[in-house]
Amino acid sequence: MTTEWVRSHGYLAARRPSRPGIYRLKDGGFLVRGRVTDPRTGKRRAVVKAIRDATIEEAQRVLDQLKSDRAAEVSGRRPQTQSFASFALSRFRAKLQAGDIRSAKGREKWEGILRVHLLPVFGEIACHELTPWDFEQWRTKLAQMINEGYESRRTLRSGKVETRQIKLRPSTANTWIRVARTLGAEMAELLRIEDPTSGLKALDESQHPTYTDEDPNSLTTSQANDFLAMMRQKFPQHYAMTLVGFVTGKRPSTLRPLRRRGDECDVDWQEGYLSFRRSNTRGDEFMVGTKTGTHERVHVPESVLQILREHIALLESPPLGRWGKAPLWWREEMAKSDLLFPGRDGGPRSPSCLDKPFAVVSKAIGLKHAITPRAMRRTCNDLQRDAKIDDVVTMSITGHVTDKMRRHYSTAQAQEQRRAIATVIDLVTARRAG
Repeated sequence: MTTEWVRSHGYLAARRPSRPGIYRLKDGGFLVRGRVTDPRTGKRRAVVKAIRDATIEEAQRVLDQLKSDRAAEVSGRRPQTQSFASFALSRFRAKLQAGDIRSAKGREKWEGILRVHLLPVFGEIACHELTPWDFEQWRTKLAQMINEGYESRRTLRSGKVETRQIKLRPSTANTWIRVARTLGAEMAELLRIEDPTSGLKALDESQHPTYTDEDPNSLTTSQANDFLAMMRQKFPQHYAMTLVGFVTGKRPSTLRPLRRRGDECDVDWQEGYLSFRRSNTRGDEFMVGTKTGTHERVHVPESVLQILREHIALLESPPLGRWGKAPLWWREEMAKSDLLFPGRDGGPRSPSCLDKPFAVVSKAIGLKHAITPRAMRRTCNDLQRDAKIDDVVTMSITGHVTDKMRRHYSTAQAQEQRRAIATVIDLVTARRAG
């Protein structure tokens, strides 16, 4: 009897099976095929495998084992054979759809960590084959990059490749480690495997402090006074935003979305309070709620409201220069915008809008250490403490959820230490005199 050959799953196999699910291959061996029903969905899953140099009995055993393994897999009793790249990307998409990653900056952070740091190292490895040793070796490499630095290359618009030697900070590496641990825990829960990141520890940050005595990224009371006066003189368009940042301790990402008018105005001019209920981290995208997901209301004195009124008047009727022209920073879109601190196109200002003003003003007042816009939040805590404001009131203004975070954003000033030691000396000398 002549065997009729057909193309099946990329192989030339007999049309009729030698046994149920077992087909002879024209060039030798067998093609085994079968289906298993998923009890959860009712869908049928296929198993296919070509076997060379095997008897029909061996082919039968292979088919039975394949069907058994697939049945265990679809029922959840056995981990799925899934690469780390496939799992990580599916979880990233799921987090976006569920709103677990809400801000544009958060999406950018996750996408960058996956694309640059995790997938090139672990992407091709099956999840159930990952071991704690794989991640421990990766952690050791990160520690080496912290100690020795690493080369970063980028292609410029001119076509040239720019190479820079960059020092990796432990805090940055620990962010990558946290993402890896999050995915490891989800692998263990969803795929029913051992968590390969359960023993992965964060790197020591104690030898690489973010803020030091030489660079505290905060201002004393007198420095803040000089800083704001110079900001008003050199950058009047940024003065009101900087003032609100210093007196409320709010992040720039929370200040940029404030609206000065409209149906959802964030400034109540009669009751005298500001509502912080949106955040802006990238582009024109607004996220509902602050960074901590809360809505905050801060009552401000009339002096702050007056400065905001003057700021709005500056946007809507800028002073004309020598030739009857508006300042270079002003655009008509700023006057039409509903935002309290609009950018030149009427949308929110860029995240780096205060970087240059802070650098210029710091140099103008002779500040010995550099500061960033984050100094507004740190300085606010110090100013509140210097004014003897109760901690509960301070936290209600700055939005710090825990006392630990309030202390983290605080810097003990020199005059505070002197007053404390002088008080102790008075106690000691008074008792000795007695």
